[in-house]
Order: sequence, then C-alpha cells, then structure tokens
Amino acid sequence: MKRAFLVIFGLLLLALAAAWFLTDLPGVARDMLADRSVLGPQTRSLSPDTGSWDVANALIGCVGIYLTVRATRQSQSMS
Repeated sequence: MKRAFLVIFGLLLLALAAAWFLTDLPGVARDMLADRSVLGPQTRSLSPDTGSWDVANALIGCVGIYLTVRATRQSQSMS
C-alpha cells in the first residue's frame, strides 16, 4: 500500500512540474498572488517571475521522479 501511495504521489508531483512548464500555470499563480484582497501587499516579492520558482518546480519534478522510480523498483524486487 505504501508503494502505491509513493507511485501516485510521485506521478502527481511530475504532473504538477510538467503543468508548470507546459501551461500558463505561472501566469495564473502570478494573478492569484497579485490579488491584494487575498494576501496583501507583501505578495510582490512572491511573484512567480523569478527563477527561484522554476528551480523549486524542477526540484519538485526530481522528487517525483525519485519517488516513482524508488517505489517501482521496490515493488519489482519484492515480487
């Protein structure tokens, strides 16, 4: 059961990373953060335009790949 959870969680992280790079998700996030009624004026420093957002997203994708491969190899070695 734990292996299935890790595979599903890893694939969800991969899908999130792919959506960030392949769709307008950064623009949507920027618009949501720019809405002052939600978070206030401090959100300008959280703008997804910075490269740190892309680096964080790449890390999320790498963690997703790691979890998926690790869980898949564990299930194959147990069989």
